[in-house]
Parts: sequence; C-alpha cells; structure tokens
Amino acid sequence: MAATGQENPRVLDVLAGEAEKTSETPYGTVGLLHAGPGIRAEWVSKRGEAIDPGWFSQDVVDFICVVAGKLRVEFEREDIAPRTLGSGQVMILPPGVRCRAYSWPRETLNTAIFLAVYPAADGLSHGQVG
Repeated sequence: MAATGQENPRVLDVLAGEAEKTSETPYGTVGLLHAGPGIRAEWVSKRGEAIDPGWFSQDVVDFICVVAGKLRVEFEREDIAPRTLGSGQVMILPPGVRCRAYSWPRETLNTAIFLAVYPAADGLSHGQVG
C-alpha cells in the first residue's frame, strides 16, 4: 500500500492522564491532546488545588466538556450566575467571558476532568494563568 502522507489515528486515554505533553500548575494539571491548524484540544484535571485568584478568558469560543466529576465555574460578570457542571455536560464559553473553574464540592477533594476544545489562536491555553 502506498504512503499517503496522512497521519494515523491516535487514541489517548484522558481518564488515565494520557496526552502529547502535560504541565502542572498551582491550579491543576493540563494535558495537550492536539494543537494544529485551526484547533486546539486539552484536558484539564482539578482536584482540590487552590482556586485561581485570576480570571481566564479566550478571544475565541471555548467548548468545555466535563468527562469526570463536577466542575464549578464562576464568572467575573455579576450578571452571570456560577454554574456546576457534571459528567457529560458541555458549556460553550463565548469569547471574552472571564471565568475560573475548580473541582466541586471543595470539601470532598473529588477530581474534575474536562476537555477544552477551541479554535487555534494566539490566546491563552488552559495551562496558563490568564
């Protein structure tokens, strides 16, 4: 069979912490799944770390899908109520909406793992404080 120059499909186990590369932050662990033309995908794991005192935002839409645990999302804008997302729920975060997220409930130290998928841009990844 002749080579086509295309990559082979890859399988990464998000719940096992597999990624192209990972980075630790004071606010959780981030695993890069894909960074290519037009799209970036990461998983983020949070388990009882300190809540980021800053606010995160992207200049592009950000799709956040919880795959394990519960994720609490607070917003800088007072007119947007905090949300608690569970496994299988997706939040579509509009560009420029500033938020921060952490595992929930705090006292149980449950792990929350979510996928973040967004158009590739020069904005911050979830592995950076913004």
